Amino acid sequence: MLFGLSTSGNSENVRRALQRAKAKGAATVALLGRDGGLMRGLADHEIIIQSDTTARIQEAHLLCIHLLCEALDEAFA
Repeated sequence: MLFGLSTSGNSENVRRALQRAKAKGAATVALLGRDGGLMRGLADHEIIIQSDTTARIQEAHLLCIHLLCEALDEAFA
């Protein structure tokens, strides 16, 4: 599984990584900002933080990551 993070949704290296992972059959998740940019629609699962403020997007991405970690901790406890 590949997790891609991009505040703008336009990071070329993250976009290529998502495309490569999908081509190899890996599941993909993208945490994106603004309107999802060029990566919108590339991942199997997307969380798009609709804000134009980089700091708010990154804070929301961090919250999502912490919630995922908490869920995994509970699932495997």
